[in-house]
Amino acid sequence: MTFSTRAAGLTIVYRHRRAVLRWLLAAGSALLLCSAVLLRLWKLDHIPGLNGDEAWYGARALELLSGTATQWTTPTGNPLNPFYFALLVPIHLVIEPGPMALRLPAVLSGLAALLANAWLAARVFDRRTALVSTLVLAVLPVNIAYSRFGWDASQTLLATLPVVYAASALLLRDQRRRLATSAPGDVAARGPRTALVLGSLALCAAVLVHPTNVFLAPLLAVAAASAYRQPLLRLLDPRGPARRWMPSYAVLAVLLAGIAYLGRHWLSAAAQRTLAAPDIGLFVVQWLRLFTGVTVYRYLAGSCQDTAYDAGDHAAGWFHSPLYDHGTLVLAALVAGMTLWSLRAAPARTERTLALGYALCLAAFFVIAGTRGVAPHFERYSLFAIAPAVVLVSRACVRLHDRLPRTAPCVLLAAGWLLLAGFAANYLQFIQHTGGRSHRAFRTGATDPKVQALEIVLRASPARSPSAIVTTDFWTYQPLAYLACKHPHVHVLRSDALDHAAQLQAALACGTVWLIAWEDGGAVVRAEEYRAAHGCRGIAGPIIRDFSGRPVLSIWKLQPADSPADDSRTPGRPVLPDARLRHIAQGHGAQLGEGAEQREDGEDATSIDPEQGAP
Repeated sequence: MTFSTRAAGLTIVYRHRRAVLRWLLAAGSALLLCSAVLLRLWKLDHIPGLNGDEAWYGARALELLSGTATQWTTPTGNPLNPFYFALLVPIHLVIEPGPMALRLPAVLSGLAALLANAWLAARVFDRRTALVSTLVLAVLPVNIAYSRFGWDASQTLLATLPVVYAASALLLRDQRRRLATSAPGDVAARGPRTALVLGSLALCAAVLVHPTNVFLAPLLAVAAASAYRQPLLRLLDPRGPARRWMPSYAVLAVLLAGIAYLGRHWLSAAAQRTLAAPDIGLFVVQWLRLFTGVTVYRYLAGSCQDTAYDAGDHAAGWFHSPLYDHGTLVLAALVAGMTLWSLRAAPARTERTLALGYALCLAAFFVIAGTRGVAPHFERYSLFAIAPAVVLVSRACVRLHDRLPRTAPCVLLAAGWLLLAGFAANYLQFIQHTGGRSHRAFRTGATDPKVQALEIVLRASPARSPSAIVTTDFWTYQPLAYLACKHPHVHVLRSDALDHAAQLQAALACGTVWLIAWEDGGAVVRAEEYRAAHGCRGIAGPIIRDFSGRPVLSIWKLQPADSPADDSRTPGRPVLPDARLRHIAQGHGAQLGEGAEQREDGEDATSIDPEQGAP
């Protein structure tokens, strides 16, 4: 065999191996993407438990469809997310009210974000960046969790991606325009202006989705300043046109000084927070946990807590231990370091400018929100930080692939499978094993507890006769009121409507008044006032439990005191005497009566106490 023949044979084998490796990587990427989509849909109707904010949006959609006046601002005063609402309304035309109908817009928005990212990244950068960024966005646990949860913030990723790519296009087209030799009026010259207009419109739309998306403004501003730096420098030159603008500059300086004086106390607190090294370190750690998924695990599932780990408590092993948290933190820190290292390359001018704008976004958010803005229970305020970070990491992975064409894709796929396995263990399996250990509104069972409570009431009530359900707080009232919309004879009342609701009087005459409350000792709201006014007695009904068997909701049936005894009560749960009702009302009535008021008067995040509902 000659040397040329042997060389030709080795070349064929090498090409064959490359082709096989390429097909394996393509198959692995497709399988990873399909698995990420499947995790967005698995048991969507009851994991996690139906939340009051989700049901509030659904109730507004049903009001609009029924022709009644609806509320166009959220209980916290923010404008209604028009894009989420526009999906929710037609879905309720074809799907009956329930958790699936409420969460389907979030699933569609999450999948649309992946498609939009693939298209935008391919147009602005290249197809390799599109593939890498789409895979990263698909496997991030926070994106999967918010694709399973019917909140307005579930559309943050879809809304912020156009802003990030508009800023990228602004920088890239400016660079190409400066390198081109074409006339000033051609498409390349008009490119930055078009990208700036589209980016500004996209930013306005993102702010409508969630107000905290305004923190992406520094990213777009830095890109615009870089693209138009020459006109800006000429405008600021005191020897040039800036002379005519000097009076305007003076007025602006006076206005800024007045604003600074009025907000001096807030500026002082922000300065102290900025100079506090422990707060900066905690902010960085919480920011990394936003990408590893630990933040959303602690909020929605209650897993990955800082408490001591009991290896026999969960079936998923070390995924629930601090080892997983620390390991993924190290992995995220390495990825961040690799991304910063890749910015050293000369062709990475666009990425360096994007990184500068992203750093300013995070700095502004830290100054205003502090470490709480990225902590569990509040992380939806920081979801704007996902898209720009993924774009930067994807660009770094593409440059790493140029250096390590075989190793880089394998490492990326391995990291993706690790994140998906962590989500399956710390979120889906943890909730299915424990029922959830976060806020009690998220606790669930094989059937959502609120759905199950309404089914019990409907089965136990006379057919088509008026029934009233009295709830204890926002987190029980909103889901039950939304689910009962398709049953006109069922009226869901708040605790403060006990004394003046006509529906309650009619329901009491039929003996079908139900009290549904969290099984935490305080079950009857203002029960003493109600008993004194109507002479009723309470019959303890079923207890609804979560996956682990822990009680979640209690159901009581109230009847007039002179009505015949009801033997349909749950065995072992006696009729509540007057003394027991008085004790419950005095011990827990005020506490439960404040739940809805806090939800309406304060921020929606602060109304969820991280300690409330903990085991």
